[in-house]
Amino acid sequence: WAPTKLPDRKSGSPGTLSRCDVTKPMSALPGDRAPTGRIFISFRYGEALAESTALQAALGARGIDVFLCENVPLGGNLSTAIVKALAACDLAVIMGSRTYGANTGAGFSTFEELRYILNVDKPFVLIKMCEQFEIDTTLFRMPLNEIKYGPYIEWAPGTAMPPGLADQIAARLESLPARPRPDDRCQPTHLTPHDIMRAHPGLLQRPEQRGALAGLDIYVPLRYSLTAPGPAKEPSFAMDDLIGALVEGSLADIGRACDCKNDTRAVLLHGLAGTGKSLCSWRMSQHWDELPPDQRLKARIPIVVSLPAMADAVRAAITASEGDPRHPVAAQFLLQVLVQTVAPGLTASLEKQENLQTGRFVFFLDGVDELADKLPLARLYDAAAWPHSVFVFACRTGFYADQPEALRCLCDGAIDRRQVRAVHILPFSEDQQQMYIDGFARKYSGLHGQWTANEYRRALAAQADVASLATSPLMLFLVLNVLPDLAAAATAGQESCDSEPSGSIRLDPHLLVVHDAVPPREALPRIKRAEVYSLFVHAWARREARKRCQETPAIRAQEQELILQVVQFCERLAFYMFMNERTQVLITTAQDVALLNNPPTSAHTSPAYQAALQAAQVADLEVTQLLKDNQLEFRCSPLKVSGRAVSFLHKT
Repeated sequence: WAPTKLPDRKSGSPGTLSRCDVTKPMSALPGDRAPTGRIFISFRYGEALAESTALQAALGARGIDVFLCENVPLGGNLSTAIVKALAACDLAVIMGSRTYGANTGAGFSTFEELRYILNVDKPFVLIKMCEQFEIDTTLFRMPLNEIKYGPYIEWAPGTAMPPGLADQIAARLESLPARPRPDDRCQPTHLTPHDIMRAHPGLLQRPEQRGALAGLDIYVPLRYSLTAPGPAKEPSFAMDDLIGALVEGSLADIGRACDCKNDTRAVLLHGLAGTGKSLCSWRMSQHWDELPPDQRLKARIPIVVSLPAMADAVRAAITASEGDPRHPVAAQFLLQVLVQTVAPGLTASLEKQENLQTGRFVFFLDGVDELADKLPLARLYDAAAWPHSVFVFACRTGFYADQPEALRCLCDGAIDRRQVRAVHILPFSEDQQQMYIDGFARKYSGLHGQWTANEYRRALAAQADVASLATSPLMLFLVLNVLPDLAAAATAGQESCDSEPSGSIRLDPHLLVVHDAVPPREALPRIKRAEVYSLFVHAWARREARKRCQETPAIRAQEQELILQVVQFCERLAFYMFMNERTQVLITTAQDVALLNNPPTSAHTSPAYQAALQAAQVADLEVTQLLKDNQLEFRCSPLKVSGRAVSFLHKT
């Protein structure tokens, strides 16, 4: 396709409009601001890149800003840029090629773009580039013969742009009613349940939910029992059935999912560390997002509440309610959470939001145990004030001494105990473990060279101690990350070993330091959870150091120093969070050090403590700069990053 001859925008004379002419105003944006536009073009790279680029050029010549993911500057965060641009645009153009809408497993593809466009009723123009979509989910969501999505515009791949196409799209854009732009600083004065419904599908696409999307990429359906896991085998139930009942079912359906004949409005979800309690909340949101629009109108909207992330607000509300159970700070806590979750910029008073209480919601209160104290959380809500909503409390097994204590803290005075049931997430079965290994091998292919799912299985079967730890999503994720190194350590010195002994790592039991060179196998203790954590951090640091050394050959001699620097940063970050009961640390400017960003509590202000933190300043500044520049790989990392907030994965 030859470049189209179009009028030069500067001189008005004819000239060739190149790709650089179109992208220059966008890529020149300062800092890390991603380019956006009034029009977002959604397309498949291998099928419609040339046509999409030409369409962008034609619309750009008409003075219309157009976002094309090709224009994100090198080093920019592509996924974040796509989400922001799609949310900010006025009109989407769908280049409907054969495999448009395919779920590639990448987390950001035309599958997610189409789902978002339809879920939020984003205006769009469909360019028909095939006889029929080959992807069943695309046909289900947007059949080409559906009148309400027409009229579409036909354009066969590899042919010239249809005459008048750009003008048709420009006319469609101008016909749309004006809507507030982000720069207008306009905020709504009140919300309705329908507003929450429209905004909800975008929640999992927000940057702070990057961890949620990563966890769902290799989601394995969980199972639960009605009693805590023990030596005796108890009847088990599918977690997805309970999630479906909570979102779509009646109170009787929820009761039946918990093997109970009573109506159920609250579920206490227990589970050991890493068994997938938070994963259930994300899966619940995903379940609602994937419902057809007519079913979403009748379903309950999941609202995930991370209690440890708002620990100060929780404690303040409970303190305010001690003298006055109806104190507005406590009585409106869930209302405040709901508004801030969906519309963080809302400035109107909560009194104008009380109509939201008539909506249908599933409030998933996650991390009860991470508040450390057994707080009377029942003061934070009143089930009678939310007549069409249900509640889920996620808590670590053993945090409460028994069921009566849990009910006293979570339910008494807020909901009838007869409408509350407790369930317990079960460890992975062998089948679930195999399914997770398959998903891990697909998602992280190339992470350990040519390792396949079968090689992970063989290595795990050869190490009973390690396999006994890998019974939950989190621990299996960590074990698979370090399994090649553990396999090399277990066979170090044996002639039949396929891996080089120098590639093995184990935690030195005497110095508590990870070494590449390990002592004889018989001198190593049985591996435990803490060592898996250490090896995981070290393996990630080693990959990062080697990547930087390959990119900058001049620093190859500093590889071991770089590994130590990243590991020690993780150690200090984890220690700081533990000592100050924080779930994340905010990185602001280059002059700030992450570990000093929030002052320590009064118990840790000794000169020695301050001196130790100051001594880490130079190293931490360098690592935090890498974090801000998105130069570190987070797909198998102990760090979770959302915007400027960084947290350590292993709060245990």
